[in-house]
Amino acid sequence: MHLKTKKNLLIVLFIIIVLIGGLSVTLFSYQKVYAGKIYKNIYFSEINLSGKTKIQAKYLLDNEIRSVLNRRVTISANDKSVSATLADTGLSFDSDSVIKQSYKIGRSGSFVNQLKTSMLTLFRKNNLAATPAISQEKYKQFVDIAVAQLNVTPQDAALTVQNGQVVLQNSASGVTVSTEQLKDSLINLAGTNSSVISLAASTTPPNVSDADFSQAQQQATDLLAKKYSFTYSGRSYSPTAVQIDTWIEFVTSDGQTTAQLNSNNVKAYLNIIAKNFEVGMLQRKVNATTNEVIDAGREGVSLDKDAAVASLNSQLSQGIVAVALTTTTTPAKEVRIVPNEGLVLGRFDGKYIDVNLATQKLCRIEGTNLVECTTVSTGKASMPTPTGTYSILNKSPRRWSSSAGLWMPWWEEFKAGGWGLHELPEWPNGYKEGADHLGIPVSHGCIRLGIGPAEALYNWTEIGTQIYIHK
Repeated sequence: MHLKTKKNLLIVLFIIIVLIGGLSVTLFSYQKVYAGKIYKNIYFSEINLSGKTKIQAKYLLDNEIRSVLNRRVTISANDKSVSATLADTGLSFDSDSVIKQSYKIGRSGSFVNQLKTSMLTLFRKNNLAATPAISQEKYKQFVDIAVAQLNVTPQDAALTVQNGQVVLQNSASGVTVSTEQLKDSLINLAGTNSSVISLAASTTPPNVSDADFSQAQQQATDLLAKKYSFTYSGRSYSPTAVQIDTWIEFVTSDGQTTAQLNSNNVKAYLNIIAKNFEVGMLQRKVNATTNEVIDAGREGVSLDKDAAVASLNSQLSQGIVAVALTTTTTPAKEVRIVPNEGLVLGRFDGKYIDVNLATQKLCRIEGTNLVECTTVSTGKASMPTPTGTYSILNKSPRRWSSSAGLWMPWWEEFKAGGWGLHELPEWPNGYKEGADHLGIPVSHGCIRLGIGPAEALYNWTEIGTQIYIHK
C-alpha cells in the first residue's frame, strides 16, 4: 500500500511538471508571437489593440481621442445654450498612459501572475477605460467666456428726464448659472454618446428696483412742473423744457435717491442769457512817462451766478420761481505803457521780464514799474526764439554747452529743451562770442545779454519769474 501511494504521488508530480512545462512553453511561445506587441483581446473604447506595437496603438488611440475631443457639446440653462468642442472645455486624454497600461497586461508581476493573466487574454476581452484630465487654465477660460453667455445680468431701474418727462427704465431680474457640477458632467459625458449638459440656474435680483425710485420720480416731476423765469434790467428770460431737462440730476446717498437741480448745469444756462448784458473789463492805459491817460478803459459787469442759483433753490417750494438777477462790477485795471519801448507795464503781478523780438530789447518790470531795459540778441530766422509766456525753470552761474563746445554764463532756462537767457557765450580760451551782435538776432534760439546786464538779471530773478516774449 505504501509503495502504491508513492507511485501515485510520483505520477501526479510528473503530470504537474509536464503541465507546468507545457504552460511555460505555451507562455514562452505566446510571448514570442506577441513580442513588442499588445496581447490578444485588449481594447480601448472598442478599439482593438491586439497585436499592435506601441507606435501602432498610439496612432489608433490618438485618432480616436481626437475624434472624441472634437465632438461638440451643448450646454444649456434658462432657455439659452452655448456650443463648444470637448477640447475647448479643457478636456484631454493621456494616450501614452493607456498604451503603457495595455502593454503591461500579461507582462507584469510574478511568473504565475503573468501566466494566469496572459492565458486569460486568450479567452476574455479586456476593455480599458481612460479618465480624461482637465486643464484648469483652459477650463476657467471656457467658463469665463462661453458659459458666461448663459448668465443674464440683472437690470437696475434708472431715471432720466427727456423732453420735459421723467422716464423710468424698469428693473429686471437676472439669471446666474451654477457651474459647480459642470466639470464632472464634462468628464462623464466624454465616455458616453450624449452631447447635452443642462445646468441649474438661479434668479438674481437687481440692486435697484422700481420702488427705490418712487420718491425721486415724484420730485423730478414736481421740478419739471414749475415755471421758471429770470429778470434783469426789465427784461425776462425763460428756459425751454429741453434746457430744464439738463438741470435735473438724481443723487443717491445712503441708499436713498433724490432729484435735485444741478448747479453747474443751471449756471451753463445763465451763461447763455448773461451774454445779453455782461460787459468785459477793458484796461485803463496810462503813459508811464507823462502819466497821461491813453485809454480810460471800462469796468467789467458780470452776472452773479452763485446768487442766482441760491435764489432759485430758495424758491423751489413754490410753483412759480422768479429770480431777479444781480451783477458785480470789476474796476478797470490800470497798466502803464512806455510807448517808445512797446512795453505794457503791469501785464503780470510782481516781477516779470518783457522781451521784444522786433526791437531786440529785454526789460525788467516789477508791477507797474520799469526797472531797466537792455539790448539783447535773440534767435536768427532759421532758429527763432519761441514767443509766448514762460517762467524761469532753473538757473546756473555757468553752464557748459556740449553741442556748441562753449560756456554760457548766468544761465536761466525758460523752456525745456535748451532755451534760456545767458550772457554772451564764452569759448574755453575766454573769448566772448558775438559782443558786436547785441541788437541783432543771431543766436541759436536763446536770448543773449551783454556783460553786466546778464548777471544783474540773474540776481534779480527767481525760479518761477515769468517771461513774456513777443514781436
